[in-house]
Amino acid sequence: MKNVNMSVSVPSDFDSFWKSQVEALHAKPVEILKMVEKTSAKSGFKLFYVELKCNVYNGETDGIASGYLTYPTSASQNSKINLRVAFKGYSFSASDPSYQEGTATFSVCAHSIDCEKANSDSNYLKQQESKNTIFNKTSNSNKETAYFRGMILRDLQAARFMMEYFGEKGIGDGKGKGMWNGTTFTATGGSQGAFQSIAVAALDKNITNLDISIPWMCDVKAANGRKKSDFIPDYTAALEYYDTTSFAHLITCKVKVSASLGDSICPMSGVVSFYNALNCDKIFIASQNASHSAWLQPTNYKVVG
Repeated sequence: MKNVNMSVSVPSDFDSFWKSQVEALHAKPVEILKMVEKTSAKSGFKLFYVELKCNVYNGETDGIASGYLTYPTSASQNSKINLRVAFKGYSFSASDPSYQEGTATFSVCAHSIDCEKANSDSNYLKQQESKNTIFNKTSNSNKETAYFRGMILRDLQAARFMMEYFGEKGIGDGKGKGMWNGTTFTATGGSQGAFQSIAVAALDKNITNLDISIPWMCDVKAANGRKKSDFIPDYTAALEYYDTTSFAHLITCKVKVSASLGDSICPMSGVVSFYNALNCDKIFIASQNASHSAWLQPTNYKVVG
C-alpha cells in the first residue's frame, strides 16, 4: 500500500495554474444573485436557495454557483456554528438540502444551473444536460476548457460565500455575520462529490476538515497495469490538472478517506495513490465486501492510520 503512487508526475505548472485561477476568481467580490428562504424539511433549521455569480468561463458571463443553504435557527453571534460545504456524486441534477446539527451547510450543485427550475421543469434539465461536457475529449484536451475547471471554481465560490456570509464580513443581508465559530469548516462528499471536496480543500486554506468517501478521478491515467475506472473521461494530459491525486500535496487540513475494496468506478489503487500523496493528519477506512454503490453500509472495515 505504501508503494502505490500516482502513475505520472503532477504537472510542473500545476500550482501556478491553480493559483492564477483562484486569483482571477477572487478579483471580484462575491455577488449574491438570489437568496430565497424556503420551507425547511427539518424543524429547528432555516433553508435558503442560493445563487452566486461566478464568471469563470471562457466567453460566458452567466455562470452561477447554486445550491441549498441550511443552518440552525438558534445560530447567532453568541451561539457559534460550524461551516460545511457538501457535494454530491455524479449526476446532472440539482443539489439536495443537507442538515447537520450545530452546522451551516451549503449543498452545492456541480453544474451552473437553476436548481429551482431543475426541480420543477424536466425540459429545462434536459436542455442544460445537453451542454454537459465532462466526457467531451476535445474540451478535456485543454486545461482551460475542461468542464471540471468551471465546476471547481464554482465550488470555491460557494466555500468563499460561506466564509464571508457567516464570518465577520457578514455579506448579503448581514444576518449570518459572526456566526461561524472560527474553528471548523468541513468539505465533504462521495465519488464526484469527493473529487470536488478535495479540490476545495487543496485550494481554500479556510477548510479545516476533509471528510470524503470513494473519491473519483484518482490517478486518471492508471498506467502500469493498474485497474482503470469503469466510468471516467478518456485520458488526456490536460486531465492531470484535475486528477484528484494531483491536488493531494496542497492539502494541509485533517483528512478522512473511506473507500471500497470492490469499487470498479473508484478503484482502490487510485484512492491509495491519493492517500499516500497526502502530507497531513489523515486516516483511511477500507471497506470489504463493498462496491461503489454499497459504500454507505460497509460490512467490514479496517482503519489504516
